[in-house]
Amino acid sequence: MKTKRSAGLSLVEVMIVSIILAAVLLMSMTALFTASNASAKGSAASDIETRGTRFLGLCRDDMSAAQYGQMTNLGSGGTLALGINPATPVACLKYHLSVAYQIPGNRGHNGQKKVGGAIIYGYNSPFNIPNEDDDGVLPILSTNHTKFYENLVCYLRFEADTVFKESASSPDAIQALDWDNPGPVRIFPPYPQLVNPSATVRPNQILKMDLNGDHDMTDTYVRGKIVKLVYTSPINPVDPLSILPVPVPHAVALAHPVGFKVDGVQMTPLLLSREVVSDMVMFRVRTEALPMAPGDFYSDWDQHDLAVTKHSQRDVLFRYVDDAGSVDAEPNPFNPQLPNESTNAKGILISVIHGDYDGTPGGFIVRKNKQLIRTRTSQASTGITPTE
Repeated sequence: MKTKRSAGLSLVEVMIVSIILAAVLLMSMTALFTASNASAKGSAASDIETRGTRFLGLCRDDMSAAQYGQMTNLGSGGTLALGINPATPVACLKYHLSVAYQIPGNRGHNGQKKVGGAIIYGYNSPFNIPNEDDDGVLPILSTNHTKFYENLVCYLRFEADTVFKESASSPDAIQALDWDNPGPVRIFPPYPQLVNPSATVRPNQILKMDLNGDHDMTDTYVRGKIVKLVYTSPINPVDPLSILPVPVPHAVALAHPVGFKVDGVQMTPLLLSREVVSDMVMFRVRTEALPMAPGDFYSDWDQHDLAVTKHSQRDVLFRYVDDAGSVDAEPNPFNPQLPNESTNAKGILISVIHGDYDGTPGGFIVRKNKQLIRTRTSQASTGITPTE
């Protein structure tokens, strides 16, 4: 007598179906994970690229007509030179990580228009000045909508705050020297303190990867911010053509009598504002030629120092160029790390790298933006006038 088979699936059939479902689920999850990684990488790359183009746009707006070859008075800080690598209250090396400049306008230290539309140099105040006498007619109503004032000055400088190493054996980075000696009131904000990663301190900042593709794991990098510092002079310099050549207090300085604090440090009231204009900015630390100098950071990642014979072959954040777009020659053959502080430059070459984790395990993405900004202003040390 035949027995009828019970309805349903056998154990073997269930196992086969389960394996097929698991394989389909695995392929679906793999595809989803791959798509998520690609999306994360694309989003991170777009974000980093946007930071670079936005920063270069800010530089183009300000620096194409700026002047760098003059001096500015910062009170107790003395008279400081504008330009790349400007003189500071204490001698220090900054390796083209800063630039100081002024932009053209036609309003004096009190916001009044210059007679005849004469072009002078200064910067835009970050705040409105009350009771500004713009035209000498009562009631006092300011029409200085651009807030431009003579003898204000703008600094752009890089401030490192994070260290990344390709491996645990990569050398430590050394922060740039502060521009001021310690004191109760600072003219320039102090640099952040750098903490170098190790196996027990911030190990996630040891990348375990060849970030610049030079086939080793010995490089060190710093990441930080480019900040914009706007200063005013305490007095308006004497006009040699004035009937009474007596210096008068600068209107912006009078309107800002109390300084603010930066990271708990009291700043001079001559510092009007501190603004971060770009973050996630990265530089490679020069590590081959020891001893390493403070703030020895470059934006060239393609080759090591031993393969570079001249400082002019390196990429740095800010660099002067001549008529042909070439960087300035070596200023001192015995100290090739010192850049040339030219006052007759025809433009500034900007090389900036931004970087961040790309959203994937162990992934890191970097983008380099580079642009030559031609200046429309003569950079002679005296008698600066607009040029075509």
